Amino acid sequence: MKRIVCALLVALLLYAAMSAASADPLFDEGVRNITCAQYGNRVNYAQIGDWTVSLGYLHEEERYCMIGQGPDSIRQALTVKMPGNGKIIPAGDGWIYYGEDEKGKHNWVFRKPGEGPQKLGLSIRDEVFFADADYIWYYKHLGTDISIRRLARKNNEVKMFGRTTGFVYAMMGSGDALAADRDKGLVQSWKDGKATTLYESDEPLLSVSTVGGSIWLGLEREIGLLEDGALDFRLPGYVAGMAGTTDQFALLLSISEASDYEVVLFNDVYQAYVRLGYVPASESAFIELQSDGNITVWGPERSVTFLIPPAEAWIPYGFYSNEG
Repeated sequence: MKRIVCALLVALLLYAAMSAASADPLFDEGVRNITCAQYGNRVNYAQIGDWTVSLGYLHEEERYCMIGQGPDSIRQALTVKMPGNGKIIPAGDGWIYYGEDEKGKHNWVFRKPGEGPQKLGLSIRDEVFFADADYIWYYKHLGTDISIRRLARKNNEVKMFGRTTGFVYAMMGSGDALAADRDKGLVQSWKDGKATTLYESDEPLLSVSTVGGSIWLGLEREIGLLEDGALDFRLPGYVAGMAGTTDQFALLLSISEASDYEVVLFNDVYQAYVRLGYVPASESAFIELQSDGNITVWGPERSVTFLIPPAEAWIPYGFYSNEG
């Protein structure tokens, strides 16, 4: 009897939360629009002026590459193949990525819509994680340590902001750089040369993902939303693929030895997620957000396109059901 009462209570709470979300007249329209609000994270889908830039699969040419879609709405390849680090960094009126420069050599390059790539004054040991119209934020590998730095675009002046181990994953909306040493299970934010520990565990981290203001950590059997130094909202599996903007992103979640990946879409503004379905598991599966609002998972066996569902299908963060 107690179990039935508890189940009914959970169902009522879930219904109330979903009703509150769907009652917001902006919710339905908001989750359908894939945007690129500049919270400060690297993305793989960005709106630059009249151009949409993404990393994905160009079906007409049957290859993975950086794709641009201009005012004429025609999708075209911007790179010969996928950039090395698989990320786009919006930077004012253009974007930065690691790929071929104007001479065909691999470097960190800057590109404006309708123009060719221009080489930046960064080395192969550098890793850009954020940029805007004035500065480029990056870190340099120094043996087992990394040095967090900022490069001024006008005069190439470099300022150092900290030294730690591991990797830097994003610039957060607060202006802090999110860094993590996955082997040590340590997540920190860095600002003005000082570090604040956000999470620390004896268990190594398999992945660190951030979109908007949320930080998601991957453990051996699950991923979790980091809040107040702990993982409060957990989903089973590990991240096999990710595509997203700074406020909406989709994950390919894999459970060990499962034959399928689950496709889950999150919206960080509305703190809600929706389980879209399943695709065959494959190391070469690639997930792409597209300008028409669709989500496509490209795979060697078959490719599947998912539409963003209506507001009533979304579930608030903090609730998970094994029924799917």
